[in-house]
Amino acid sequence: MKSLITAAGFFLLLLSAPAQNVILEKDPAIDSLVPSRGPNRKNYVHPYMSFGFTTDPGEAGARSRQGTYGHYQFGVRYKRRLSQTFAVGYEFAYDVNDLSQKQEAGKVAPDTFQYKRERLIFYNGLFSPYLRINFGRRGNQLGKYLDIAAYGTYTFAHVLFQRSDLPDGRVVRSRTTGLTYFQRWNYGATVRIGINKFILYGHYRLSDLFYSNWNFPEPSRLQVGIQFVLK
Repeated sequence: MKSLITAAGFFLLLLSAPAQNVILEKDPAIDSLVPSRGPNRKNYVHPYMSFGFTTDPGEAGARSRQGTYGHYQFGVRYKRRLSQTFAVGYEFAYDVNDLSQKQEAGKVAPDTFQYKRERLIFYNGLFSPYLRINFGRRGNQLGKYLDIAAYGTYTFAHVLFQRSDLPDGRVVRSRTTGLTYFQRWNYGATVRIGINKFILYGHYRLSDLFYSNWNFPEPSRLQVGIQFVLK
């Protein structure tokens, strides 16, 4: 009888052992997971879209129309958190700079003729590293922040659009490419003020748009606008 009780106890011990092992192996693994990606985590990647307009008229002879929407971006931004206050990152973007030129006396760039409408449009690839300064508590959100960035662009396509209205009512439109008086590589600085997924930005071109040997005055260097985080 004693041997029977001993065998039964041993059998029950074998049955209970697997259940105990599953609990001990599973629960710690679940509890130890720490997310590393997110708006306020170690790494964060998101797409964004920008819409800006010209606020700087530029130099006499190449003045741009102020208040016209002429700066568009669609890009992807990476952020690496260094601490609760600081983060760094970089972005790649498709960048369009559309300069609507004023038609006035003294105009010399890109020519001296006055049209009904004239636009210089540049299609660029952009790369921009930045430093981010965060403010206040935010949980796993972007919160409030200030970005200070440098950027470089390369113009891979461009067009000069001109329209003239003739006295007899006809309209003449032209599109010109293959221009040789502008620099394909440009650089500048950007400042952004953000609240979560809504951003106000200023975008200032430091480099000269035209080659110096053409002696053209410089058009608008500054665009400001709004930006939206899309994720």
